[in-house]
Amino acid sequence: MKRGIESKLLALILANIIAVIVSLAIPSASIFGQELPKVVDNSAWFPPVRDQQVMPDCSHFSLIYFLKSYLWNRHFNRDPLREENQFNHNFVWNQNVGIYSDGAHFSAREAAFLFIASQGCASVADFPINELTEEIFPGLEVREKALSYRSKRLSEIQIFPRADSLVVYQQLLALKDSLRAGNCFTVGIRMYDYFFDLSDDNNVYNWYKGKDEPNSWRNSHSVTVTGYNDTIKTAEGRGAFKVINSNLDYPEFYLDYNWFFARYNGPDWCIFLEEDFTYKPELWLYLDLGSAITGEDIFCRKNIFVDAVFAGYIWRLGSDVNLDFKDLNSYFFHPNFVQVRKINGIEIPVRNEIVFVPLHNHDGNHKILADLTDYVRAGDFQLMEVLVCDPVSASFVGADDSIIYSYTREARASVNETYIKFADTNQRLVGRVVDLPDTTVICENFYSVPAAFHLTPPGDLTLVKKSVSTFKRKLIVFDINDGVTGVEEDSGFPQGYVLNQNYPNPFNPTTEISFALPNASHVTLEVFNALGQKVATLVDEKKGAGSYQVRWDGAGFPSGVYFYRLETQGFTKTIKMLLMK
Repeated sequence: MKRGIESKLLALILANIIAVIVSLAIPSASIFGQELPKVVDNSAWFPPVRDQQVMPDCSHFSLIYFLKSYLWNRHFNRDPLREENQFNHNFVWNQNVGIYSDGAHFSAREAAFLFIASQGCASVADFPINELTEEIFPGLEVREKALSYRSKRLSEIQIFPRADSLVVYQQLLALKDSLRAGNCFTVGIRMYDYFFDLSDDNNVYNWYKGKDEPNSWRNSHSVTVTGYNDTIKTAEGRGAFKVINSNLDYPEFYLDYNWFFARYNGPDWCIFLEEDFTYKPELWLYLDLGSAITGEDIFCRKNIFVDAVFAGYIWRLGSDVNLDFKDLNSYFFHPNFVQVRKINGIEIPVRNEIVFVPLHNHDGNHKILADLTDYVRAGDFQLMEVLVCDPVSASFVGADDSIIYSYTREARASVNETYIKFADTNQRLVGRVVDLPDTTVICENFYSVPAAFHLTPPGDLTLVKKSVSTFKRKLIVFDINDGVTGVEEDSGFPQGYVLNQNYPNPFNPTTEISFALPNASHVTLEVFNALGQKVATLVDEKKGAGSYQVRWDGAGFPSGVYFYRLETQGFTKTIKMLLMK
């Protein structure tokens, strides 16, 4: 009797599921009692299709160029064909991409969002698209303007390939309802290599269940969903999402709903982006660092050091353990060599998201821009302390007393220029730099992600029995009592002598050297080889106050280390550069 009841109940459940799936073909599907329209199309606010050429990360293209542009254009009813209304994914990719030791470039949607949440994004008009190289970077004025376009939140819906069909159906209804409300999204689709063999006369990419097998995943690609159409015919029924793609050969197509019911190779996730259309930054930090840890070092977990640990839960261990907080929470998103320590006398938690250092950096010369508005209002600002750490050495000892990773390096980081800028008054508060004593920090029995990167083979988490990190420190103090300077009042002249690191560095065969003078002075700028012999005089004359840039051509000189020295009355500075042929 009991078995008979169970059989009837099971049959009833299966019948309901089948009925639900079949209802996908019914145009008048409803959600929460409200009828959904048969067709929704939001493509009118999307920018025109561009071709993804060299840049390998489609997630930047779909999330920023397509989706972020759409959200702003729809909200303000802007013309999407105008370049000032199109956000440039290269603005994010070029600054944020990580570079492996073999030269490969990588960045993902999480990194893209962390960047636009911290740094905002520039328009195509302000920073033209160029996918042929990652070596083009926006100027400071463009980056300051981009802060007004910071993204607010990223939400992800995971599409589980083996989820119950009823759950998937409910997800589809929710996704269609979001499109009806104007909330478009990106989707990660698998088996992308097969897609363009599956299209029909209606440009529908039909479900290809013959390839839905374990370990048959060929490729993944991110596209942006602009709407849906329940009347369009597919191979196994009706209904598909309308998609815009970063490929001029297949710019727009329809994605059959049945892909979402795949057991192994269905879509991975759907990403929604939330914007704050009223946000305006009030004050931000500018910090010009020279010869610090490079972005490549950060991405490859080189020259890592530990200055604090905290207790946190690790699900795979099933317990709270000591963690290097910078390691566990993405060392390369929030590197600890630049830390905001106090604002208005209040200590800032060591783990914070104030300072974001772009990864695409070869020489350790960072021009850091950090929006402070989330932490203090411009009218309330009084005092801020920033700590710059330059590691000298570190060693990480594993549980078996073997050395996991160690290094010794020359610490030579310099603070070339730093100030806080107040947007409304266009005034600056220049920071005072104080050299602190060298510091050694010993931490024991904690788990580390970057240290595991140096295991053989590399791992994703390892127990560190003991770490010893030694680093030099510079404290930068911004005190409102020191007085602010109006940018317009000083006629654009620098507030002090400045000699910047040459760019590019290393170089072959030419490089640019820039310097600034606060007043008229007789200036000499000379180049010396590693033996201290002068090989070139670039400047030897009186110059007025202002900023200057000089090119040195090393075509006639051998590869090696060179030094250039700026000397004027009361100021002398020498910086190293590398000619590499």
